[in-house]
Amino acid sequence: MATNLKEPFFLIQAVLPLLRNPASIILYGSTSAHIGLPQNSAYAASKDRLLSLARTLSAELATRGTRVNGLAKSWVD
Repeated sequence: MATNLKEPFFLIQAVLPLLRNPASIILYGSTSAHIGLPQNSAYAASKDRLLSLARTLSAELATRGTRVNGLAKSWVD
């Protein structure tokens, strides 16, 4: 949780005053947030919360001209 959720949150909080308008923030999630994989619960939970953070920040920062996107990467055949 510290690496996958808290660190991005506090990093965004620290650099937000330095961002120009318009700005863009991209948070990388994982498909683990959407599917259940054995032995992966903490990782999946942290990535799900990261994508939720992206949705919330997107709404909160829209008035500043800052776009926030959450990506959930997947396998490519």
